[in-house]
Amino acid sequence: MYWLKGYQIPETPRGARGKPLIQLLRCLDPGEVVTTAIPVESFSKDEALAFVTQKGTVKRTSLEEFSRPRTTGIRALLLDEDDTLISVLKGTGESDILIATRWAQAVRFPEREARCMGRAARGVRGVRLAKGDEVVSATLVSPGDTLFSVTEYGYGKLTREGDYRRTRRGAKGVIAAKINMQTGGLVGVEVCPPESDILLSTDKGMVIRIPSSDVPLYGRNSRGVRIMRVDEGEKITDFTILPP
Repeated sequence: MYWLKGYQIPETPRGARGKPLIQLLRCLDPGEVVTTAIPVESFSKDEALAFVTQKGTVKRTSLEEFSRPRTTGIRALLLDEDDTLISVLKGTGESDILIATRWAQAVRFPEREARCMGRAARGVRGVRLAKGDEVVSATLVSPGDTLFSVTEYGYGKLTREGDYRRTRRGAKGVIAAKINMQTGGLVGVEVCPPESDILLSTDKGMVIRIPSSDVPLYGRNSRGVRIMRVDEGEKITDFTILPP
């Protein structure tokens, strides 16, 4: 984990390339990739960071433990050699963590089921993965939320949070979407506030922005509708929810 003041990041027009992170964070190791950037105003002991890895491990650490910046960064999580950090969530312990996998399984459990550990700890199992499956996203869910999900070939939907029932931490979870060769794998599941916009990007560098009101509400066990057309060999790789 590294620290960076917001004013140190230059503002640029929409079409600009931006400044390489290696120039902003000069202590990045070769091959190291930034996974998540979290805005923090104060390092409260009442908040914690939840780390979720590709192999389904989850670990919570008090935000207070990251209050002393070092120019060379600090270790925030002990990773296995074949694992990768997917997401970092900032919460107070009152919400649920929802982890989604590429094969469209989702497990939802209370934050506090993953007790807080030290910075160098490995964590505990958050989801039990089938052979060949992997975690693609994680989000914090509260009662009344609506969740957006999208597949690699552009099929998306909104789903009420109540459709994702709670299971225990480390379970296989429930079906998050109906996927097949036409839809491709699941890209992710994220909370989508009303009147938000959704920014979708592909591995070919194409980006579209759509209002969430254009995405229909479907049940958990459905594929949704096509919300973005991709060319042959092209896939959606990521999306961002832009609050109103």
